[in-house]
Amino acid sequence: MGSKISLIRVFNKGKGRANNVQISYPERHNWLIMNDILPLEFLDSGQSVDLKLALHSSAQSKIKVILSWNDQKGKKSNEVILTL
Repeated sequence: MGSKISLIRVFNKGKGRANNVQISYPERHNWLIMNDILPLEFLDSGQSVDLKLALHSSAQSKIKVILSWNDQKGKKSNEVILTL
């Protein structure tokens, strides 16, 4: 039984600053974020951060995560399905 490393890039492609950037996992998973940098106080337009994942050999190939943030218009969220 081994593990592999994967990256998730969180990128602000909007025109304004994203505040209180968070990630959540609505489903059970067999992986661990090694550089736990979220939540972020803010992520400016055009900026990104990379999350380094350690995946167990039995981890699912697709995972669901929910990114949430606040912008000038209010609270936003986005459900993302990632293929690892």
